[in-house]
Amino acid sequence: MRRSALLVALFASLSVPAFAEEPAASTSQTAAETGNAFKQPGGMFDASEQPRPFLIGAFLEFPYGYWYGGFPLAVGGRFYIPLVKQGFVPNLNDEFGLDVGVDLALLFTYWGVGFLIDIPVEAMWKLNLTSKFSAYAKLGVGLGIRLGNYLGYCGYGFGCWPVTPTFYGSVGAIYKLADGLWLRGELGYPGIKIGLTFPL
Repeated sequence: MRRSALLVALFASLSVPAFAEEPAASTSQTAAETGNAFKQPGGMFDASEQPRPFLIGAFLEFPYGYWYGGFPLAVGGRFYIPLVKQGFVPNLNDEFGLDVGVDLALLFTYWGVGFLIDIPVEAMWKLNLTSKFSAYAKLGVGLGIRLGNYLGYCGYGFGCWPVTPTFYGSVGAIYKLADGLWLRGELGYPGIKIGLTFPL
């Protein structure tokens, strides 16, 4: 009887440390996963269903594609419409939608001021890398209305036409500054954009 009690006590003394080590290993594994932002909720490898809000934004723009012998300065606005909310790539947190809006540009030259209105429609594929940071690529077409000195350049294409087709291509990024406020930047044709975006 005493021998049985000793064996039970010995087994218990060996088992308790073994069971005590399991949560520690699990905790360290969780910490490693938590340190990888791509695997956190809302990260690149979170393929679960995600909320995709409509976005509205305003930009300050530097459209180098419209220089035409002067210095342009522009402002613009975009309205993003999510169409494929869970994206096309399995196991990735991506989405696809349309970015529509308007750009207003002034061209300052020695000969006067030109004025441009662009109305773009752009297809946008966005990859959400973390819960705060996304990258995207866009291609689109639009309609351009050129007035003043924008009509003075006739070197190529549609430069002399008051109403012209316009083509767009850019890459960009969106960073969440706070709830309801995101910073957004783009680089491509016709220029550089930086501004603020708000979810609706």
